[in-house]
Amino acid sequence: MTDIHPDYNTELMSILAHDLKTPVSAVRGFLELIPQLGTLNEGQLRYLDRAHTALDRMERMISSLLEFARLESGMRRLQYADVDLVDVVHVCADFLIEIAHKRGIQIHLPSSEKPIHIPADIDLLAHVITNLLTNAVKYNRDGGEVWVTISKTATEARVDIRDTGIGITPNDQLHVFDRFFRVNSKDKSVEGTGLGLAICKTIIDLHGGRIWVSSELGVGSTFSFVLPLKVGSKQPQYHWSHDREGAGEISDDVDDDLQERAEKLDGDSTHDGI
Repeated sequence: MTDIHPDYNTELMSILAHDLKTPVSAVRGFLELIPQLGTLNEGQLRYLDRAHTALDRMERMISSLLEFARLESGMRRLQYADVDLVDVVHVCADFLIEIAHKRGIQIHLPSSEKPIHIPADIDLLAHVITNLLTNAVKYNRDGGEVWVTISKTATEARVDIRDTGIGITPNDQLHVFDRFFRVNSKDKSVEGTGLGLAICKTIIDLHGGRIWVSSELGVGSTFSFVLPLKVGSKQPQYHWSHDREGAGEISDDVDDDLQERAEKLDGDSTHDGI
């Protein structure tokens, strides 16, 4: 697929993903009807649960394909806003802290309340940060740690997410942001499209930023990205209000996406590919 023109790849991904949605929905409906046929024994319930889990993964793969196709084709255009990067990081991390604690993983967030404002598409920025934080927790060891640092220069804002996880080989680091590339692809327990980090890179690239990784096997990984503090044209004002001691006003789409990612991470016993 990588030898074909990129535009054709993108169109093909979009067509496949859309065409898969209908049969997947049908399978979901049939699975939900099975318990109505009669009482199921323990073994049958276990197999039904596995079928639901496999279908959940397939739906996430379809969503990834559609999101990537929209970004690559330009159908999903950036909706710039004046965003507080520190606040977005805290909001995204809030959905993962409880799940991380179940495995004894500590997430260390920036203590400074001083905002760092950047022009960005808030939904897509949240997607990147959540993806990187999710990987930092998922591929970490029990009792491990995750550190998030935010800094800025005169022209850029920077986020570093460091973990004490399994690490990535030097060769894999060269390809980890490539479309369809999966770390540990030979491990049959690792599933996914290999688009998670490719989508992150596309989002950061669209914002005029850069993303990279440094890692050591058995020690951990650090994923970093920078975004410009300014863009050419004046951006519309937008405030993502989030009271860290209470309920905040965030968009339903962002809230639902973060919650779903947290629930999937909590319920999954196997890894989706990075």
